[in-house]
Amino acid sequence: QSTITTDSTQLVAANSQVTSLQSQLDGANKNAANLQSTITTDSTQLVAANSQVTSLQSQLDGANKNAANLQSTITTDSTQLVTANNSISSLQSQLATQTASLNSKNSQISGLQKQLTNLQAQANQAAANAASTQQALQAQINQLQATNAADQTQIDQLQAQLDENAQDAADQEQQLSNTITQLQQQVAVAMSLDAINSGNEAFSDFATAGITGADASKITVYNTAIAASISSKGRSLTLTEVQAIINSN
Repeated sequence: QSTITTDSTQLVAANSQVTSLQSQLDGANKNAANLQSTITTDSTQLVAANSQVTSLQSQLDGANKNAANLQSTITTDSTQLVTANNSISSLQSQLATQTASLNSKNSQISGLQKQLTNLQAQANQAAANAASTQQALQAQINQLQATNAADQTQIDQLQAQLDENAQDAADQEQQLSNTITQLQQQVAVAMSLDAINSGNEAFSDFATAGITGADASKITVYNTAIAASISSKGRSLTLTEVQAIINSN
């Protein structure tokens, strides 16, 4: 009986322990279920986060690629800008040289035109002096003829002097006219050569400047070659240099 009582007591204790363990197991199962739910939720969130990371990584790769392309474009544009600035500086230098040359030519032309004006004034004065001298001599002849018709020898001498003076005046006038013509030709040559150097010439300017063998159909070729030579030399070309370009093209 004592043994049965002891066993009963142990059985009750065991049952109580089983009940306690069962309760603990139920709690553990509940905690496991809750933990499983949390893990499932966290896994879903992790997948979504990984997807977002993958998307952001793709966007970042695209942005890096765009940045690299933009950097390449900026580098290319910077190189082109430097080249363009160098070209502009070169053209500005050439323009300054051409402007200085043009100013020099204009000064020469102005000087020649001034000489031409002075020579024209001298020619007019010489003509006036010759006319005045002729009138004075003619008056002397008339006076001598009126006062002494017999003094034919003196009249002849005066007439000879008048003729000589008239011839001298004519010779001087012709010489001045020739000088004026030469200066006019020099002015025309200078202006035509200046037009050729500037690239604004008419085809007739080649002949006016004294250049031979020019072909009207090649005027663009001539202008290109002349411009290149001017750029190389840093100054306007002479007639000889322009003629050499015409001969070589």
